[in-house]
Amino acid sequence: MKNRNSVLNLTTTAMLGALASILMMLEFSTPFMPGFIKFDFSELPGVFAAIAISPVSGVLVCLIKNAVHLIVTTTGGIGEVANFILGAVFVLTTGYIFRFLKEKKFSLVVSGVTGSMAMALVSLPVNYYITYPVYSKMLPIDAIIGMYAELNSSVNSLFEALLVFNVPFNFVKGVICVIIAAVLYKSIKPLFAKFESK
Repeated sequence: MKNRNSVLNLTTTAMLGALASILMMLEFSTPFMPGFIKFDFSELPGVFAAIAISPVSGVLVCLIKNAVHLIVTTTGGIGEVANFILGAVFVLTTGYIFRFLKEKKFSLVVSGVTGSMAMALVSLPVNYYITYPVYSKMLPIDAIIGMYAELNSSVNSLFEALLVFNVPFNFVKGVICVIIAAVLYKSIKPLFAKFESK
């Protein structure tokens, strides 16, 4: 029975990872961010995996989607590395807090908003010390800051750009995914009952 459950968990995680990969391909630009930053809903399957199977399953979903996205990457892979780190922080935090608050009202919303905050905060050092230094090898950092300045002329440095744009962007992205998950969860909860009963 244990082996059967393990196979079911892995199969479901792989399926959610495939779904996340498709959603990541459907990324789109927003008028509130520079054109090279895209919005997508690919964290949503990771949230479901984290709360229904395990937080580690959610991380595996994030890993699968970014591994698949390397096929079409335009960032030399660094965008996928950053996306994985932020997504993993988001689903791990959401998944663990959800398990702690599982029987409480609004447990998914509370855990998801907390996970969104964690992702937003982690995005600052990840982008400042990892992602953008690599991007600057392909595009001068002044040009990158200039793209942000076109949207907000008060932005004069990379740190300011990340603080004003990227941190709120990641928080909002996480919250939107959580809201969608909360709306859908009641409908699909029976499908995940076998995982939650463990």
